[in-house]
Amino acid sequence: MSLKACGDTIVVELIHEEKIGLIHVPDQAQKQGGATVISVGPDCPHDLKPGERIRFQGNEGLEIESQGKKYRSLKPKWIIAKEE
Repeated sequence: MSLKACGDTIVVELIHEEKIGLIHVPDQAQKQGGATVISVGPDCPHDLKPGERIRFQGNEGLEIESQGKKYRSLKPKWIIAKEE
């Protein structure tokens, strides 16, 4: 089963840990969440494509679990930045 975003939503796969050197920083300790874009709705105003990494505001969005992985459905206003 694949997840397809509808409307202006963005479906992302959550990144649970950041590794900074030899130190692991759990996502609960971060003020922003990190994620990989899975699907972008047709009405989304951002130029995002599947596979890109983004940062979003804290715990915003609806959490979805599918096939043992955690995803989140986000609104465009919650996107902080796109990693390049």
